[in-house]
Amino acid sequence: MNYNTLFSCDTMWTAIGAVGQWLGALATLGAVIVALKPYKRKLKIELESVVVKLDGESQILPSAIRIYNKGYMDEKIVGFGVISSEDVNLILSEEQIKVEKSGIKRVAVKHDDVWNALRLVDNKFFRIWIQDSAGYKFYSKPYRTDKYRKMSKVLDYFN
Repeated sequence: MNYNTLFSCDTMWTAIGAVGQWLGALATLGAVIVALKPYKRKLKIELESVVVKLDGESQILPSAIRIYNKGYMDEKIVGFGVISSEDVNLILSEEQIKVEKSGIKRVAVKHDDVWNALRLVDNKFFRIWIQDSAGYKFYSKPYRTDKYRKMSKVLDYFN
């Protein structure tokens, strides 16, 4: 084996060129990932509740859905609803809502709509979902159903 031909100048530069091409490709991939990151949709949903005192007992009523847009683009919401832990899906609204970039939108919900949805959902947990104009669904954290079931007394009181 001739070591002079193994480590010749041409072979060395070819190896350095191959390593350089790999590093350049990785740098390009990283730049593409960084460039596309701002276009990722980032929506967060929370159920806003009010506490009503009735006959000395506190009751919790859902009053609104808060939508936080943490992305870098405006989002258009085309519907929202309730889904149970057993995938029972109920649509609460199909109205179109625009959420500004880095903004918060509060959407009032009717107590009766949420109560009727929870009455049909016979599980321990439910989540609120929203759907944007591109068809992506975003889900809230799970909420305990029994916490909101007690509101039947309150709704009967107001009706």
